[in-house]
Amino acid sequence: MNLSDKTPEELTWSDLGNHAYYHWQHMRSHLTDNFNILCKEATEKVFNALSQEQKDKLLKEKINYDLREKNHYGKMSQLLIDMGHKEIVEKIGSKPKDFTAPISSKLYPSWKLDLETGEYEPPIPNPRDGKKYNWNEVTQQWVETEKWGEQTTLSHDEKLSYNQKRKERLEICSICEYNKKNWCSECGCNISLKTAAPWMSCPINKWESMWSEDEKRKYHVN
Repeated sequence: MNLSDKTPEELTWSDLGNHAYYHWQHMRSHLTDNFNILCKEATEKVFNALSQEQKDKLLKEKINYDLREKNHYGKMSQLLIDMGHKEIVEKIGSKPKDFTAPISSKLYPSWKLDLETGEYEPPIPNPRDGKKYNWNEVTQQWVETEKWGEQTTLSHDEKLSYNQKRKERLEICSICEYNKKNWCSECGCNISLKTAAPWMSCPINKWESMWSEDEKRKYHVN
């Protein structure tokens, strides 16, 4: 509290605190234009009192602030290029590829770079229903992980072979020193998903791909 014995007529502007100002603004909202007028008049006087050097500095700071707030790196680079200053962009050195995931993170040949996220995304979004899915590059579909061996594209023998090999993979990974709560610390993959993909192989050769080299070449899987 900041109590005063002064009457309203005796008050000076420096006597008023923030609360008094906001109370005045709230109670007399039809008079708030007076504050805008006062600020404009003060701005004019302050600006005229500045040297040209100070004016230039303020203007540059305002332009810099606006550019930073309203643009990202790509837009700023393109702005400079459009203005004929490509050499500045090249001198700084960052390239568009620096803002996207590396090509090595592209899991499958059909996945393409999303220019919004900078990540490689599948042609069909991963279902968001709480179940685990794995991408089938052959059929270009998401397949529920636990049902991979039930796909109609597999023969009976292939299903049996797949289910057995996946079980063996999971058993190996379950006791592996790189298994960190169902994530492989060696390759960074989710173990449940990776062991379900027949074309995948262990990064430290504890289990091999279920696919032959011909199958890998056919579907462009590394």
